[in-house]
Amino acid sequence: MLAAARTITETGEKSAQNDYIARQIAVTDTWSFYQAKSIKADIADTQAKTLAVLGATSQDKAVDDPAATAKARAAKEVSDSNGAEGKTQLRARAMRETDARDYQRHRYHLVERAVGALQIAIVLASVRSPFSAGC
Repeated sequence: MLAAARTITETGEKSAQNDYIARQIAVTDTWSFYQAKSIKADIADTQAKTLAVLGATSQDKAVDDPAATAKARAAKEVSDSNGAEGKTQLRARAMRETDARDYQRHRYHLVERAVGALQIAIVLASVRSPFSAGC
């Protein structure tokens, strides 16, 4: 019975380990996407500020439209109201995925301990007591 319980628990352990690995990959991907959005937002913001300064110093109104476009792009990179791919939304998603990953790691370690306890129980159940040898 103990061996059967251990086998079932080991299956759960492997499942928990696979879930943890999948969650870790998702967390890494989302944080990488967040970093890329941060870089794109910074570039667009710098471009908007540069064009705004150029427009102000040269009094050239032809720079105003590209400056406004760059500013809008920077704002969209920071927070995308139409989708879930703005920096703000990605950070929130990455935090949720991090929590889910941490839960899976905790679950994996609990099941791993249960497997270890069952293995010890099997060993202890199979050991004969020196007092029962003469019976």
